[in-house]
Amino acid sequence: MKKFQLIAIIISSLGILIACGPKTTTDTSAKGLSKKYCENCHGNEIKELGLSKDEILKVIKNGDKGMEANILKGEDAEKVAEYLSK
Repeated sequence: MKKFQLIAIIISSLGILIACGPKTTTDTSAKGLSKKYCENCHGNEIKELGLSKDEILKVIKNGDKGMEANILKGEDAEKVAEYLSK
């Protein structure tokens, strides 16, 4: 029984990782990058929180609650943080 539960947990975890992984796109606009890297897991939640650009950049750079650090870097991180802070 424990072996079955372990297998079920692993399969469920893989499903979540696949669902929340970045979508394939060539759109490098702030909105396109946000859709690719953020909206799969967060939806519109980030914009609704009213966070500042600096707060969003901090999370992008350091990660948070299971979110990978540095998922975006440099100009892309700046563009997305600016877009989501509006």
